[in-house]
Amino acid sequence: MGPHTGQGASMALEDSITLAKCLRDNDDIPSAYAAYFADRHPRVTEVIRQTRRTGAQKSPGPIGRAIRDLVLPFFVKMQVGKTTSLYSYHIDW
Repeated sequence: MGPHTGQGASMALEDSITLAKCLRDNDDIPSAYAAYFADRHPRVTEVIRQTRRTGAQKSPGPIGRAIRDLVLPFFVKMQVGKTTSLYSYHIDW
């Protein structure tokens, strides 16, 4: 699943609750996993489909890629030093 719909954490929570329910409601682990797969597969397949569609819409065409590749180094140089505190944060333990 790609990041284009922002559903990763939500899907993980849905998965964990559904798996717990299936383990609770089935007599053995193989049947619990079979029930889990049967329950989750349609939803996960649909979310993946939507994620791919959204991601494809965000991809630039050949002209957009050329422009991006020309201007990106300029913007990266502008950001050097501005994000140091963002990425170098440290918590003393």
